[in-house]
Amino acid sequence: MNVLTSYIAKDIIKGALIAMLLLLTLFNLFTLGDELDDIGKGDYGIRRRVLLHRA
Repeated sequence: MNVLTSYIAKDIIKGALIAMLLLLTLFNLFTLGDELDDIGKGDYGIRRRVLLHRA
């Protein structure tokens, strides 16, 4: 593999990782937005939301 091919491969992988990170962040923000309606009902609060969805 020559230098140019290596550089292109690294650049593509770096871009894909950044895109996946951005999509994961958006997914988590939308999930949090959906769950904000349920916070305060029963014993479901911010602490439980964070503990349940840490993974």
